[in-house]
Amino acid sequence: MGVELPAISGDEQRIREVVALGIDFLNLNKLEFSETNREKMNRRGYDTRNGISAIGSASFARKMVKKYSTKVPINFCSSNFKDGVQLRKRLLRTAKNVAKSYESVTVDGTIIRGVIENCNRNIKIPALFEVVNGRIYTDAETLRAISDELPESAVAYISEIYPTWDALEVERVYKRV
Repeated sequence: MGVELPAISGDEQRIREVVALGIDFLNLNKLEFSETNREKMNRRGYDTRNGISAIGSASFARKMVKKYSTKVPINFCSSNFKDGVQLRKRLLRTAKNVAKSYESVTVDGTIIRGVIENCNRNIKIPALFEVVNGRIYTDAETLRAISDELPESAVAYISEIYPTWDALEVERVYKRV
């Protein structure tokens, strides 16, 4: 059993009580400001230099790690680390749920697919594909295999996208322009 707490400067008593419970681990998270808690944080005397994390939270967490880590394993999660890990996990979950059968999911939770635009004649695609708004979507390997056989007018590329409603493109690698 583990416990996760915000690293609130001066809140050592609570950490001491939690460690005494006999837990298996303790995660201390950098205390963060958000639009919904900013006013309360300011009223309680917390301030921020970067608009995100409370001044003193990280140094307090490091002090607690030094003091109590012999009693229980303690992890400190900075805002950047926590956000990065949480975002990646969220992207991976979403990508696995929304990726089409011809799309592949990367380890970072983005989606890779082949795209053909401006293809004004019928072409033979030896794999699963879909036509959406005049674009042909297929898997990246198939696109690589057929890109030299496409008509002159065609634009072919491998697209890496976020698994979001707008399919925000992260990278585009042209196979034929």
